[in-house]
Amino acid sequence: MPDPETLRKIFSDLGFVTTGKGMTVVLQFAYRAAQASDTTVLLQGETGTGKQVLARAIHRLDEKRRRFPFVTVHCSTVHEGLAESELFGHRRGCFSGAVNSRTGLFQAAENGTVFLDDVNDLPLSLQPKLLDARRVP
Repeated sequence: MPDPETLRKIFSDLGFVTTGKGMTVVLQFAYRAAQASDTTVLLQGETGTGKQVLARAIHRLDEKRRRFPFVTVHCSTVHEGLAESELFGHRRGCFSGAVNSRTGLFQAAENGTVFLDDVNDLPLSLQPKLLDARRVP
């Protein structure tokens, strides 16, 4: 694990700038998450605190994932009736109105990172399905 100053420099180069000493612990966890690679990370914080910037930094530090896409889903803007199709995709004809097949955002990430911004804004019926979302080999 790099020393705190080096850690701040690493994250600063990736766009996450902080001078607060208390953030050292956050950066250490983020660095470890990037090294672990195949792990789920929950970032919590107020709007505007840099959760997406930190998630992107973790993605870029992850040697396995950084060559794959970083897909951001603004869950508050996903239409309730289309949320499942938007995230998981669908095949042509699987429901009325499905005239074309659609790649879901999880599939579009191709082993990269899916950042679910404001995941609590997704319909409650869809949230448990996220627990079953797995990387497709």
